[in-house]
Amino acid sequence: MVDCYVGEIRTMATSVVPEGWHDCDGSVLPINGNEALYALLGTLYGGDGVANFGLPDLRGRLMISQGQGVGLTNYTLGSKGGTETVTMIPDQLPAHTHTFNTAGVTATVSTPSNSVTLANTQPPVIQYLNANVAGTGINLANTSITNSGSGMPHANMMPTVALRFIIATRGLFPTSN
Repeated sequence: MVDCYVGEIRTMATSVVPEGWHDCDGSVLPINGNEALYALLGTLYGGDGVANFGLPDLRGRLMISQGQGVGLTNYTLGSKGGTETVTMIPDQLPAHTHTFNTAGVTATVSTPSNSVTLANTQPPVIQYLNANVAGTGINLANTSITNSGSGMPHANMMPTVALRFIIATRGLFPTSN
């Protein structure tokens, strides 16, 4: 590929890496023979800076521009972030309620069971319950209201297509303004 700058990254939809380019796969290259690229990257992406230096590793990663937009996080050149999976904790769940519904008709079952939470009292007794009664309450059956979920991580990735990112090891040396 002609007319490229050393350190320029391009996207390829092929399995071929053209001459003068290298995969953005985190490889460590020798400084000797790659002086121009080393002069631009230094050890920003790895290497010891004496005999070698690292290339950006874009495998499984999205690129994001350096800097900080209004109200956004500041990203410095070479910084990394994000994760492929997330395990949420209760504080991250949206505010919500768990309803407990009862029928609006007279109960016809005398014994609570699965799917029957409250039972009919035997006539002629009529019970009225006051929600503000002092004393120790009883827990409803575990089958009534229970925890749900298992705390497993879930995918945190948008739909993707894999392409090859390559970096120019040869070409024009970029000058700054």
